[in-house]
Amino acid sequence: MTRTFLRNRGLRMIVFVAVLITAAAAGLRLRGAASVRTTPVNRAPSILVVSLSVSGNGTDPWSGPGLAEEIRVALAAGGAVRIRRADPSTVSKPVGASDSTGAAIHARRAGADYAIIGTVGRNAGKAEIGLRLVRASDATTAWSGTFWRSSTDLSTFAADLAAAVTEAVTTERVEQARAP
Repeated sequence: MTRTFLRNRGLRMIVFVAVLITAAAAGLRLRGAASVRTTPVNRAPSILVVSLSVSGNGTDPWSGPGLAEEIRVALAAGGAVRIRRADPSTVSKPVGASDSTGAAIHARRAGADYAIIGTVGRNAGKAEIGLRLVRASDATTAWSGTFWRSSTDLSTFAADLAAAVTEAVTTERVEQARAP
């Protein structure tokens, strides 16, 4: 039978192709197993939106807490991220716009992957908002952006900010998944 097998070119080709397919499938399985270990858990990332730093009246919707709530609502409406709230008993002092470490600590306590911190400034009917997305794991800035708009339409502005944050988080997670 061995001599017949060696002489039969068609049979050798079939065996060769079968071996190639088996080897390729084994390689894909190994590569897939490695990527499962490095890819973040397949769940929506969670974000803690910290009250933004701003001067002014606390009841004004453009106040730090008011704008933070608008951003939370817009992020939640998009459904791509989960919103976390800080436990008031764990917040000893407000987080400043440049306090990445404090924001990361609050985010970890709230069970969030990221925190959003920032500032709000208004002048002559215009609003400027600077946001930073801070990783809870290491308190580093994953993304930052500055936005200027007319201060007449708060919800549209908040929706634009939420879209930018969602895109930044998505990009960040894709880059983390690709990292070795």
